[in-house]
Amino acid sequence: MTDRAEVPQAYTIRKSGTGSERKTAALLNASAKKAKSARQRAETGLQEIVDSGDAVTFASVARAAGVSANYLRRQQDLALKIVKLRAQQRGQTHSDGRHCFSSAPVDACSYLLEQQANFAVELEELRRLNNDLRGQLESAKAEIEELRRRSRHG
Repeated sequence: MTDRAEVPQAYTIRKSGTGSERKTAALLNASAKKAKSARQRAETGLQEIVDSGDAVTFASVARAAGVSANYLRRQQDLALKIVKLRAQQRGQTHSDGRHCFSSAPVDACSYLLEQQANFAVELEELRRLNNDLRGQLESAKAEIEELRRRSRHG
């Protein structure tokens, strides 16, 4: 999993592009905007929970942020912050600041199992996207070939 703290870049909509290219760029831009908004809400929600002194859990942060707990678990850096803060609240840290899961192995195992499930979902989503993009590439190649054929015979 990559660290998703980075916000996706904006995509340029070329005036000379096909309608399909413009639609794709517009969808990618909307997706990037939505991702940035969710990220900001998640960070704000986490800070609100910490400031209030309430228990830091995926569910509490998700409620405060208006995002799903699964979204938080997929954000590697946010998930790590939540786990660390939860461990600190429970007093589960070593004297040198390292976090100790030995008194809560169920939490650690549950977290890892949830991560594994999230990876499987993300992998399937990426495979679907890859197949979609392959189809678009094949369509574009066919369109280019047709244009070349017409220009030779036209």
